[in-house]
Amino acid sequence: MKNFDFVFSQVDEKRGYPFFNLSSFSVWIAYKDGNKRTRYSIETNTTISQIIHGRVQELKLDKIQGLQNLFTLIQRQQTYIEHAIIYWRGYVGEDNKKIFEWKNGQWTKHTQRDMNKPMVISIPFSVQDKKIFVKIQTN
Repeated sequence: MKNFDFVFSQVDEKRGYPFFNLSSFSVWIAYKDGNKRTRYSIETNTTISQIIHGRVQELKLDKIQGLQNLFTLIQRQQTYIEHAIIYWRGYVGEDNKKIFEWKNGQWTKHTQRDMNKPMVISIPFSVQDKKIFVKIQTN
């Protein structure tokens, strides 16, 4: 079993989407102008401030919505993209697995993900000193 500890503060929130470390999907994009980028799935709209101040009591990640957001990103930017690969990063601590590839306007599916795992999960956390502490164990 592996343990993963994450700490999130309001400083992380100011830098942008704070929960990318918990994302299960990423997309590598090669643009036609030669630039290359990696983007991570956005699986919750919950903010660090909402949790710290008690307005949200549960941190839920929606893996299906996160994957759909990456598909939407590719579709929106397709005229600028040469090639894109969506990876399953796992729930935490798993290896990247190529699952979808976009090239020449076509999607190719590369592998089956383990559909027995839940796709909407609650992440346990604690709040101390205006910081969120997340401890995750994986097999």
